Amino acid sequence: MELTETIPEVKLIESFPGIGTKLSAEIVAKIGNASQCSHPKQVVAFAGLDPSVFSLGKFIASENRITKRGS
Repeated sequence: MELTETIPEVKLIESFPGIGTKLSAEIVAKIGNASQCSHPKQVVAFAGLDPSVFSLGKFIASENRITKRGS
C-alpha cells in the first residue's frame, strides 16, 4: 500500500487505536476532503458513526447504537 503512505490523513487516522491501514484508507476515501466540514460532528454524521440515544420520560437506555446516517 505505497499510495497510502503518501497521504497524511491516512497516517493520522491509522494512529487511532484499533484502526489499521486498510480501514484508515477506506475512511479517508469515503470522507474525501474533510475541510468541507466546519465541525468534527459533521464528519462523524457524514461517516455514519453517529450514536443514537434512546430515552423515554425518565428512562434512558443503557446501550447506544450507531445510527445509519451518512454513507
